[in-house]
Amino acid sequence: MYDFRVSDYTSVAMDQGRLLPTVREILTLPPVLAGDPRLLVGERWADRPVRWVHVCEQPDLARFIDAGDLVLTSGMGLQNHPEEWLPVLETLTERGASGLFLELGRYFERFPAEVVERAEETGLALAVFRRQTRFVEIIHSVHRSILQRHTHELERIATMHAAFTKLGLTGPSTGEILQLARSVLHREVYLEDLAHRLVAFARADDSPAPVMADWREHSLRRPNVDQAAYDDETGTLVVPVGTPDEQWGRLVIPLGHTPTTAERLTADRTADALALQRLLDADHQMLEWQTRETLVDILFEQQYATEEDALMRCRAQGFPLNGQVLAGGGLRLPGLAAGKGKVSAARLRESLAWINRIVRDHGLPVLAGLAGPGQLRLIVHGPTENALEAVFAKLADRVRERRFAGETEPPVLGFGSTIQAIDGIRRSCHEAADVVAASRTADPQPYYRLEDVQIHGFLRLLHEDPRLQNYTDRQLAPLLRLAPAERDLLLVTLRTYLDHGRNKAETARQLHLSRPSLYDRLERIRRILKADIEEPRTALSLQFAIHALDVFART
Repeated sequence: MYDFRVSDYTSVAMDQGRLLPTVREILTLPPVLAGDPRLLVGERWADRPVRWVHVCEQPDLARFIDAGDLVLTSGMGLQNHPEEWLPVLETLTERGASGLFLELGRYFERFPAEVVERAEETGLALAVFRRQTRFVEIIHSVHRSILQRHTHELERIATMHAAFTKLGLTGPSTGEILQLARSVLHREVYLEDLAHRLVAFARADDSPAPVMADWREHSLRRPNVDQAAYDDETGTLVVPVGTPDEQWGRLVIPLGHTPTTAERLTADRTADALALQRLLDADHQMLEWQTRETLVDILFEQQYATEEDALMRCRAQGFPLNGQVLAGGGLRLPGLAAGKGKVSAARLRESLAWINRIVRDHGLPVLAGLAGPGQLRLIVHGPTENALEAVFAKLADRVRERRFAGETEPPVLGFGSTIQAIDGIRRSCHEAADVVAASRTADPQPYYRLEDVQIHGFLRLLHEDPRLQNYTDRQLAPLLRLAPAERDLLLVTLRTYLDHGRNKAETARQLHLSRPSLYDRLERIRRILKADIEEPRTALSLQFAIHALDVFART
C-alpha cells in the first residue's frame, strides 16, 4: 500500500472554495435567470463560494445558516416586522453567509434603503428577483452543480493516484515524476534543494521560465516550511521533499490560488514519489548527476531557444556559465567501447558516476554526460584559459589513478578548442571526440588537445569528407589495388621512407633492410605509382595521403 501524507494546510474553507460555485456563477444559472435577477450590492464579493442554498422566511436565522450559505427569501416572515431586516442582515454577516436574495412582488417591492446601505458596509451580497421565481429549482440546480464538482474532484484524485502508482512501478526518473505532476496539475513544477538551487523542473515546452532568471532570490523570499504550505504573497505551493528525519528538497508549484484537495494531494504524492526514488538510489548524488547530464545534452544538442535561455537555466541549476571560458571534452573507455547490451550500458553508467565523484570530491567545474559506446562527453568551464588548463591537468591526474574493470588500455582524455559562448560547445565537443580518436597515433600523454595530434587530428576532423577520401584514393590507387601482402609491404616502406625525410639510411635501419633491398622496393613503388617520390611536392602529397589512409583505418 502506498502511503501518502495529507498536509496541514491553512484556510480549509478557501481550499474548498474552488470546488464550489460562486455568487456570480449562480446568477448565471437558468432557474436564476428566469427570475430576472439584479445584484444590488456585492460586485466586489460576487466571487465568494456558495456552500449551500437555503430558503428561509423566519427572522431567526442563526440556527439554520452556516458560513458560505446563500439565503433565498420572499420576505414573508418579515412582512409585518420590517424592522427585523437589519437584525437579519447582521445575523447573516456574523454567520459568514455568502448572500441574501429577495423575491420582489409578493411581500416587498424593494429592500429597505438602510439594509442596502448596511450591506455595503458589511460585505454581504444582496440581489433581488424581479419576476416570480421557483426557489426549489434554484436549490436543485445549485446543489447539483456542487455535487458534480465534488464528484469531478474525486475522479481527478483517483486518476492521479492511479497514474502515480503506475509510474512508480517503472522506477521513474526525477524528470518523469515532475512531468506527471505537471500534466495532472496543468502547472509548472519545480524542484529545488535546501540551498535554494533549482535541481529540476517540468514545463509545457521545457524552456526556462522568467522566474528562473533569479531563482535563488525568488526562493529566499519564500518562507521556509517544515510542512506543505501555500504562500499567499507569491501564489506558490511549497512542499518539503524527503523523510520526516531528513528533508533534502522542496517542491515549488506556482498555482496563483489556494490549492484544491486534488492539487494538495497531487503535490504530496509528487513529493513522496521523489523521496521514494531517492531512497531507492544507492547514491544520493544521482539527482544532481542527472541534472548535469541533462544540461550536457541540452547544451550539446542546442535544445534552447536563445543563448540567454540556456544561460538562465544553467545559472538556476547551480552552474553559472555567464562570462566563462568553455571547452568540450571527451573520455574514451576502451574496455567499454566494444561492449553491448545492458551490461555495457550499466558499466558505462558506473563510469559516469565515477567521473562525477571525481568532479564532486575535487570541486572541478565539469559537467559530464554520455556520448556513445565507451564514450563520455564533458563540458569544462572556468574564468580564464589558464584556469581551464589547470582543470584539464587535475582531471587527467584523477583519471590516471584508476582503470575501469576489463580495460586493457587506459582511458583517453581529450579536449577541443576553448570558446567564449555556449553555442560553440557542440563544435568543441566534436573536436574533443576527434582528438580522442586521433590520439592513437600520438605520443602518450595525460590528455590531448588538437595541437597534440598534429596532422592526424586535422585529418580526423576531415575523415568523413568525400573529397579527402577521393584524394587519398587518387594518390595511392595503384598501390591499394595490389595483392594484400605486397600492398602492405610497399605501403609500410613508403610511409617509413617519407616520415624519415626520405633518408635512405635511416629508413633501411628502421625496416631492418639492406640498402640494396630498400632501393629495390623504392624503385618498385616509383614504377607502380608512376611518380617521382624524390620530388618534394610529390613526396608531401603521398605522405599526406598515407596518413589519411591511417585515419580511415582507425575510424
